[in-house]
Parts: sequence; structure tokens; C-alpha cells
Amino acid sequence: MSLEEVAEERIRGYGYKGGLDATLFDFWERSRAKPPVFAEHSLRVALMAEAVAGAFSLDPRGAFAAGFLHDIGKLHYPGQLLDGENIEDQEVLGAISWHSIIGYQELKDKHLLCAFVAGTHHEQRSFARYGVLQSNVASVPLISQRRMAQYWAAIVGICDSLDASLFRRSISAGFEEGPCQGIKAQYGRNSSFAELVVQISQEVLRQNGFLLCCGQSRV
Repeated sequence: MSLEEVAEERIRGYGYKGGLDATLFDFWERSRAKPPVFAEHSLRVALMAEAVAGAFSLDPRGAFAAGFLHDIGKLHYPGQLLDGENIEDQEVLGAISWHSIIGYQELKDKHLLCAFVAGTHHEQRSFARYGVLQSNVASVPLISQRRMAQYWAAIVGICDSLDASLFRRSISAGFEEGPCQGIKAQYGRNSSFAELVVQISQEVLRQNGFLLCCGQSRV
């Protein structure tokens, strides 16, 4: 199956309501106007988050949507900032560092749970330099499923890190001991949880081999 077929199958199959389906399809169309690595990354993270959520008896449907939209804030940047090869440039990193905040702002009036994940998916990492802290969104209307959203944010953040370590040459160079050890080091006291998430996610990537060699994202 192609990327387009997989994305459409998931979105239509899950039968999202309340306008979330339209938000997901709109994001997919907009993301495909960017370098291929961007749409590919979003879909891989969504599929990994979906599988991990299912393994932890969480809602895979919601996790897929949250993973799919986690980088929606990056749509506001020009394509050359999203190719994954110049992430070490401090000026570029400084610009992209706002994507979590922008994503939260874009989604908060559409789907608050997905907005929470988009805004906080970098918070768990010990070296996190950007994003919306959970304490910063305390003033938003109470999220009845806040605990679920916190799990989604942690899962999506780890899947995001794994995908970056595997598919972005500039980042993978920093994981000399392998992505699992590198991500465990990032997550400190949550390293055991991170390791389990990585193991499940790697199996998803193996099972969906077509995603490993699509577009320009294969390193």
C-alpha cells in the first residue's frame, strides 16, 4: 500500500467525528506540499503511537490522530526547514523550536486532546528545549481525559524521537549506541517505559516495511 492509501484507510476506518476527520485530511493534504520526509514522518509516528497505545490498553484511535498531527505547527515553516538534514543549524533549530506552541494554538479550538499532545510531545525529554509545558496549559478548560492525553504525549514524543534517530542522518549520528539506548538516555527516570515503547515501535516499522523505503526518508 502507498502512503496515501494507508493514511486514508486509517482516517476513514476510524470514523472520526466532530470535524477531526476533516482536520486530519486537511493536514495530510497540506503536509504533502512539503518535502516528502514530513508527511512520511507524521504517518510513521502515528502508526507507532497507535500500536503502542493498543499494547498499553489505551485508545489506539486517539493515539493515531494525536501522532498524525503532532507536528502540525511545522506546516507554517518553509519546506527547506523540514528536510531533516540541517537540524544542527542553530538558526534553523531556533525557528523550528516554536512548532509545538504553534501546533497547540492551531488545534486547541478543534481538538483539545490532540492540541495537548502537539504542544507537549517534547516535554518529557530531559534535554527538551522547546514546546508548551503542561503547566502552561493549566488554564485551558479541564480535559476530562487529561491522564490519557499525558500518556499520548509521552508515547508520541518517544515515537517522534525514534523516527528522527532512524531517518534523519544528522540526528542518527548522535545515537552511536543505537536508537533505543539513545532514547532511554533522553528520558531519564522514564527510561524503562521509553525502552518498551521503542521495542513496540520498531516492530511496527518492521511489519510495515514499505514505510522504511518510501520517498526520501530512508537513510
